[in-house]
Amino acid sequence: MLKKIRQSLKYTLKITLWIVILSFVVTIFYSWGVRSTSSGGVGRGVVAKVAGEPISLDQYQRALKQQYEFYRRMLGEKFNDKVAEQLKAQILEGLILNRLVLQEARRFGLSVSPEELRAEIKAYPAFLEKGQFSRERYLQALAADRLTPERFEEDLRQDLLLRKVEDLIKSSVKVSPLEAKEAYWIARSKVRVEYVTIAPPKDPKEVSKKLLEAAQQGRPLRAAAQAAGLEVVSLGPFSREDPLRPIPDEATFKNAAFSLREGEVSPLIQGENQVYLIRLLDRQEPDPAQFAKERESFRQGYLLEKRERLFGEWLKALRAKAKVQVDRGSF
Repeated sequence: MLKKIRQSLKYTLKITLWIVILSFVVTIFYSWGVRSTSSGGVGRGVVAKVAGEPISLDQYQRALKQQYEFYRRMLGEKFNDKVAEQLKAQILEGLILNRLVLQEARRFGLSVSPEELRAEIKAYPAFLEKGQFSRERYLQALAADRLTPERFEEDLRQDLLLRKVEDLIKSSVKVSPLEAKEAYWIARSKVRVEYVTIAPPKDPKEVSKKLLEAAQQGRPLRAAAQAAGLEVVSLGPFSREDPLRPIPDEATFKNAAFSLREGEVSPLIQGENQVYLIRLLDRQEPDPAQFAKERESFRQGYLLEKRERLFGEWLKALRAKAKVQVDRGSF
């Protein structure tokens, strides 16, 4: 029961942190981060130091155990040694990021009052009996998880402080009416294209040269492609938000398609395993009347997305400039 409570306490910030961590944890695992050093001299029983502050082996092992249990339940038989090894790096990065954010909380002058802490504890249904907070039930839940009140309340205090930093950073992000309108037009505009896929053994440069020459001479792309033994595929209309299931290189393909003018043929677009040549057939702009109906709901959604994105960027920047020592031999 208590584990579910603690997970819910950390959910908001943890989700954001894990998204950021997963995006660059592989690099950090091998290089131990920008401005990080590998050292056996961080101290006995210490796995890392963040700006001089230690992360203990006990903290690391407790966090690792919790995540192991969570992923074992979630993945079942798919939880293997490879996943377990990846978790080691992720857990360490999570602890480092948490410590960095807590240090920033001090720099910002943020704190959690005893009243805030008590109110948070008393608000959880698991600690209530007949609608009232029960200290006996609270202590029983802690004992079941082998936690002292001091340990739990310190963890909770840190969780609340992490939330305050997250709220502070996100609250500084605004979206003007003009920015919302521009974002709406970008998101909801649609295009129709025709494209060819050039894969080995054909030479992409040679094929594209012939197709571009044909386009410059006013010949249809379809006729020129068919003469070169290539299939021309029509696609759309689609927006930046729509999935393109036939295209494995979706983001690259969309960026190229939306950058074209009507009738224009793209240069070679390099995908992971193949090359594309795209011609924009037409572009469909959003309906102003529909925008008027959706304006506020879209602005709110875009604001949430922007806040998440910028908070993630803030965390990355914080991690990049951090002075971190890691003792790889201690765990």
